Amino acid sequence: YVIVADSVAIDSKIGDVVALGKQAYPVPVVDGANVVVGAVDPVATGLSPTTPVADVMIPAPGTIRPERQIDDVVRQLAKDGLDHVLVTAVDGTLIGRVEVDQLRG
Repeated sequence: YVIVADSVAIDSKIGDVVALGKQAYPVPVVDGANVVVGAVDPVATGLSPTTPVADVMIPAPGTIRPERQIDDVVRQLAKDGLDHVLVTAVDGTLIGRVEVDQLRG
């Protein structure tokens, strides 16, 4: 159920996010060790391509661990009013994203 998520580095620009193609969900922002430090909302792709990602990212987005039970994830996302969540290892390394639509299958 975990989908590989495109990501950009913390020193990227909005042009790098645009280059990934149309995104339905926020794009994870990672540091040099692939640890999630933020996320860029798709609406930010309308900004100047030279805008630093670090200036417009959502800092420290919520994440879950891959061992979480699917039912628990669905309940938590519904409670939080979200349709997706990033999946990270204990050290914060990006694994991917879980989307509610995938879980309802």
